[in-house]
Amino acid sequence: MSSYKKTEKLLYNYNKFKKSIEYENEYIKFIRDNGLQEKSKNFVGIKIIIENKDRAEILEDLIKEATKRIIFTQKCIDFIDLALKNIEDDEYYELIKLKYFDRKSMEYIAEYFDTSVQTVYKHKTRLLKSLHSFLFAEDVLKALFEGENKWKI
Repeated sequence: MSSYKKTEKLLYNYNKFKKSIEYENEYIKFIRDNGLQEKSKNFVGIKIIIENKDRAEILEDLIKEATKRIIFTQKCIDFIDLALKNIEDDEYYELIKLKYFDRKSMEYIAEYFDTSVQTVYKHKTRLLKSLHSFLFAEDVLKALFEGENKWKI
């Protein structure tokens, strides 16, 4: 997957990352409120070794795993937010929110900025390249030192 596509994928999934944290918090609350069901000691998508563990230990393991997922996802969100902060003074910054978070069409965005769709595409590409430099700095440096010319900085 190209660096451009990786950057877009992160942005398109930004809202999903936030929703997943809400889900994990609801999951933890559900586990605390309801415990394990009598007939099942396994939850879909969660692998926990149950041997020699009582119900309280299993519940605590489930909560720990969900908490780890929350922490990791929040770090990803914070990392994206930090990259976005570096471009927030750009006059077309709102384009990123409109396109990736609100899922607006390029035509809608062009109307929003009172410009052409072609101009919107140009600024979207420019902003994504800038974000890429923050999100995937190692890729950018490797490209520079390996002679790749995909991303001009």
